[in-house]
Order: sequence, then structure tokens, then C-alpha cells
Amino acid sequence: MNTTVDSAALCRFIDRFSGIPTIVAGDLIVDAYLSGVTSRVSREAPVLILRYQDERLAPGGAANAAANLRDLGGDVCVLGAVGADAGGEALRDELRRRGIGVEDVVVIPDRPTTTKMRILAGGHHTVSQQVIRIDREADGPLPATLQQELRERFLRRVRECAAVVISDYGLGVVSADLIAAVNDLARADWSVPPVLVDSQTRFALFRGVASLTPNETEAAAALSRPIPETEEDLERLGRELLGQTAAGSLLITRGSRGMSLFEPGNRRIDIAIFGDAEIADVTGAGDTVIAAFTLSLAAGASHREAAAIANVAAGLVVKKRGTATVSRGELLEAMRGAGRVPG
Repeated sequence: MNTTVDSAALCRFIDRFSGIPTIVAGDLIVDAYLSGVTSRVSREAPVLILRYQDERLAPGGAANAAANLRDLGGDVCVLGAVGADAGGEALRDELRRRGIGVEDVVVIPDRPTTTKMRILAGGHHTVSQQVIRIDREADGPLPATLQQELRERFLRRVRECAAVVISDYGLGVVSADLIAAVNDLARADWSVPPVLVDSQTRFALFRGVASLTPNETEAAAALSRPIPETEEDLERLGRELLGQTAAGSLLITRGSRGMSLFEPGNRRIDIAIFGDAEIADVTGAGDTVIAAFTLSLAAGASHREAAAIANVAAGLVVKKRGTATVSRGELLEAMRGAGRVPG
């Protein structure tokens, strides 16, 4: 059953976001966008020719989680790795420009910065659409010495933080050593500091963290299960993953069906999508969810209150094209204009 929460009660937590020291550890990605206007068909092959318009870079992966945390008011630093290339330099410069600390971003020679280049095509009077994506990734894990260095940097930095976000895209930064350090930290206490995890496939490796924030596909993959088709399937999946990981909560995002929050000993709470169902782009929406959820918990919200806030943030960001963020001002404005929100 979907319920609602008084948005005024939630605004007091959002007001506390400012300055919360947070570390994001994970895989840094450059999200690149190259736009062009379709002009004619090539004489060389049956393909369209695009006349170049512009290109832009945006923080992706763990860097986008950090950007969302910063725009929501957090005091953010990142721990990760980039290549000794133009993409890595541009990403670090962009994070610095946003006021995000990059002292613990390690530069690796002879290893490319992970880059996702999206080619967008459109006409003069049409909306550009993505026609292809070109990914550049390194092969193989990070060197063992670098994995150990990142673990040691993480343990030093986390002492200064009120919240921790792990953003795992399986690209090497979130190594077995780092996961062990995260689990040791999380077992100390569910809430001090809150440790939240977003992982594409390895949620089941984490133990005792404050919360996990998978989408339905990721939650199913973590337990090698099919994507849930019924409410009963979802309930079984959520309870098993929650029990296996001993997490403080499990927040499963479900696209147009909103979110479902699982907590030990409590009934599942289904949270309807905020606003209308019109979605422009879901790229990076999970980063917005974990950012808002993390700061809410660090500000003293319950898991249910934090999920309601994260749901509103997600409803705002999916209306934006490309990798995007939501600001604290936007979130407060939406809350105050709603009166009551799903939660």
C-alpha cells in the first residue's frame, strides 16, 4: 500500500544537509556527450552524416554520486583512480570546480580513464536522440599495491566523515581489500557513520552497512535470480538480500513504479513515483537516490523518511536529460510545493 508523508517534516532534514562531510569511494567515469545535426547520407556507406555541434563532459559513476552530494549541500571528497590522460585531467578539474575534494584520486599511468561517449543525433527541429555509445575501459584489476593504497587512504579519510558512499561499477577501485574495510567499518554501528552501497552486481558481498540501494535488476543479479515479476517475487528477493547482507535497510528502485523499502522486522513500504510519470532520462538517477538517501540519514532521518526524500530527488532528476544532479534548493522547493509526498 502506498502512503504519504508530510513534506514539512522532511524539509527539516534537508535543511541540515549543508556541510555534512562525506566520502565517495568508487569507480570514477567520464560521461561524454557529442551532439550533431543529421545532414545527409554518406556516399561511402549507407549511414547518416552528422554535422558536429558541440560536446560536453559530465562526472559519471562515483563522480556523479559525488556531484549530487555536493549540489545537495554536502562537503564531499572522492577516492578513486583515473588514467594519466586528458579525460582524467578534465574529470578532476570538473570535480574541483564543483568544490569536491580530489586529493585521494590516484592517477595511473598506462591505464585509460573510463569514458562513456554518447553520440547524439537530431535535426534542426527535432530533439536529439542517442544513436550509439562508445565505452573506453581498462582491462583487468588494479595493481595489488594500488588496491592496498586506496584501502589505506579510505581508512584515513573516513575518520573525518559523517557519511560514506560506496559506488561500485566493477571497474577495480572497490576491491576485495576495500570491501573488507567497508564491512569492518559497517559492523561497528549501523548509523555512525552511515555507510551506503550502490553496486552493479556485488551487493551480496557487503555486510552490515546502513543501506543498499539497488534497482530491481541489480538486486536480482546479486542473488543470481530472475527479475521479480510479481509482488511476491519482490518480497522474497528483498527479504533474502536483506537477510544475507544484514543491512540496516534495502531500498530497491523500480523505475515508474517508484521504490520499495525493506527494513528488518518491518513490513515493506512501497513508495509511488513522485510527480507525473514523464521521464526524460534515467541516466545516473541511482546516484541521485543514494546521495539524497545518504545525507538524509546523516541528518537524522529515519530510513523511511530518507527514502521519501530520495524518491522526490529521483522524481526531479529523471526529468533532466543526460547525467544530471538535483540541488538542495530544487529539492526544498519541490517539497514545499507538494504538501505531502509519497513515503
